[in-house]
Amino acid sequence: MVAIVAAAVALMTAVGCRVVGARDKAEGAEPGAKAPPAVARIIYTSDDAPGTPKLEDLPLKERVSQYAIT
Repeated sequence: MVAIVAAAVALMTAVGCRVVGARDKAEGAEPGAKAPPAVARIIYTSDDAPGTPKLEDLPLKERVSQYAIT
């Protein structure tokens, strides 16, 4: 698992994404409690935001549903 995260971080860094690790303790945690594992997060700015896919690149669906709304 660590090797996968390291590879993902290396790839994201290579393509110009900034990667920030989060290692915050949960609120109300016992003193000496283990911190949650680090999570790699990609932070985009307006200069390096990913492009919007073209309409023809999106999959064609007969219907879509979210939150029980079709």
